[in-house]
Amino acid sequence: MAQKVFINYRRDDTAPAAGRLYDRFCLLLGKRNVFFDVDTIGPGEHFEAKIQSEIGKSDTVLVLIGRKWLEPAQEGKQPRLHDDGDLVRAEIRAGLQRNSRIMPLLVDGAQMPKPELLPADIRQIALRNALSLRHESFDSDVDHIARTVLGMAPGALLWDQKGSIGRTIKSAVFGALLAAIFLFVVALAHSYLLKRPISASIGEAQTTFFIAAILILGVLFGLLRGSRGQRAG
Repeated sequence: MAQKVFINYRRDDTAPAAGRLYDRFCLLLGKRNVFFDVDTIGPGEHFEAKIQSEIGKSDTVLVLIGRKWLEPAQEGKQPRLHDDGDLVRAEIRAGLQRNSRIMPLLVDGAQMPKPELLPADIRQIALRNALSLRHESFDSDVDHIARTVLGMAPGALLWDQKGSIGRTIKSAVFGALLAAIFLFVVALAHSYLLKRPISASIGEAQTTFFIAAILILGVLFGLLRGSRGQRAG
């Protein structure tokens, strides 16, 4: 069963980072397995009920903590996290109550707040191991986060691997297309010059083998050409 991830963030604090993080996890897990309120709540749905339901189905809750995470909504007021109706607090509380895996992400140099600065019902989050999410090292940071969420060992960047797979497929298709064009030209020339199809000259079985061999050679040529291009780049 695929992992399900819930992204918790405050819009005026870490919205850009949360959006980029959502895009990356959608590439890995598919949209249906990543909850991000802007894209995941449909028109007419009850906002809080939907969120409670999604957290209940999530394996991991990613809590993005930026430099404004503890700021009050208005000057002179207490931090928004101390408001009983604060949605960020409600999401974290629901995740803790359901024993979801809570993973704090410190965005662009933010520091983990001290436990005494947090409401009692979400104070445990300050005791969780946090990971960094920085603009200048976004790819490597998200790779580390994704591997931690999915229980994967360190390796090449997941995004590079997916790009490499895509390039490999394109190279193979390119080679097969060249081979098909070559076969078409050969068949056309044979038919024009000898007034009969290739199969009439070499037999049905040999023709099938010839076509398969040329297509395989074309694919191999495409893969070799693609690998050389990657090394040159």
